[in-house]
Amino acid sequence: MYKWVVMSLVALVLGGCESGSSPFQRQAVAKAPASGAGVVTAAGATSSATKEPKLLQLGDFTLPAGSKLDDTSTLVVGTDTRWLGRVVLRTTLSPVDTYNHFFRSLTGAGWNLITALQGKTSGLTFSRGERIATVMIEGSTLSGTSVTILVTPREGAN
Repeated sequence: MYKWVVMSLVALVLGGCESGSSPFQRQAVAKAPASGAGVVTAAGATSSATKEPKLLQLGDFTLPAGSKLDDTSTLVVGTDTRWLGRVVLRTTLSPVDTYNHFFRSLTGAGWNLITALQGKTSGLTFSRGERIATVMIEGSTLSGTSVTILVTPREGAN
């Protein structure tokens, strides 16, 4: 029974990706390049000065440039601003810059801050409509930052 449920969820998520309704979308970010210099994209490749770097957009979440999703730990169900699940990623930003990115981008996207904790492992909890989002941020001993985003329905929401 458990395997059937997991396989059904995977089929739903993959089916959504095929039809173009995946919650993962690319969003252009305006950035003025240095004169004649190339622009580095989120994937790390240098492009011509006329192209803009891309940020990974997850519904109403903008993920930091250069983020890499951990496909084995990420599970998202739903699309656009109605997705629920867990997103695990690594970013090259420092833990402080990552914290500031999520604090600014989520409050700017209409999320209401419930709690904020800064330390070795930092956390932000937000609410918006019928959903609660928790962003856990932890620095890596090697480099970069690990981020886990949990989005769940608010208790009592229909």
